[in-house]
Amino acid sequence: MNNNLKILLVDDEPDAMELLECLLINKKRIEVIGKAQHKNEAIEKMIDLKPDIIFQDIQMGETNGLEMVDEYRKFHFTGKIVFVTAHMQYAIDAIKKAAFDYLLKPVDLDELETLILRLLSENNFTANNEVSKNEKLKIPTRTGYSLINTNEIVFCKADRNYTIINFKNVSSITTSMNLGVIETKLTPGSFFRLNRSVIINTIFLVSVNKGEKSCLVKAFRREYEFHISGKKIKELEDML
Repeated sequence: MNNNLKILLVDDEPDAMELLECLLINKKRIEVIGKAQHKNEAIEKMIDLKPDIIFQDIQMGETNGLEMVDEYRKFHFTGKIVFVTAHMQYAIDAIKKAAFDYLLKPVDLDELETLILRLLSENNFTANNEVSKNEKLKIPTRTGYSLINTNEIVFCKADRNYTIINFKNVSSITTSMNLGVIETKLTPGSFFRLNRSVIINTIFLVSVNKGEKSCLVKAFRREYEFHISGKKIKELEDML
């Protein structure tokens, strides 16, 4: 049985689509099953091939990639959408469309790697491409509470008696729940406490510098560097 994640690429620029396919083609458990350059072709292939994920360009001549999501849903597509765009201003629109994620052109290899890890992680968690309730975390805030998807968290940082939770879309929330309590609610193996003040999502971990005793976390071309002790470096190595 083929358990690979099936991907459909939709872009009116053949060169851009070929480049993305080249970046994806050698990834484990990833399979590009089709490509489309036009709206009707994309819908036909979506129906026939039943992809798990559609990598969707936003600007396709007169076709708006954001609006195509509604077309896919009309034909009962329940998979994930990853928008690919050369324009940062479309990022918020992509998020509002309930996209799983977005990539900026030219596609950054580190960001693509991080995205693939998240896709594989979610696919292992639930086989039917629906978000499991167990992935939601209830966080008290100053005005009430928020329900957040833990896969969207990049890192949590203590701020006196509060905790600031930072997300992949560069937003953040502040909660009165302290870092220790939050740590007990996060999935072991996916999150790691670097020190007294910081917990990271290891999906976004890029590198560890043993000499400098630091680690680098990266999400959407934003980099965050944190201190990590020698003992914690060993624990992190054993966990990964």
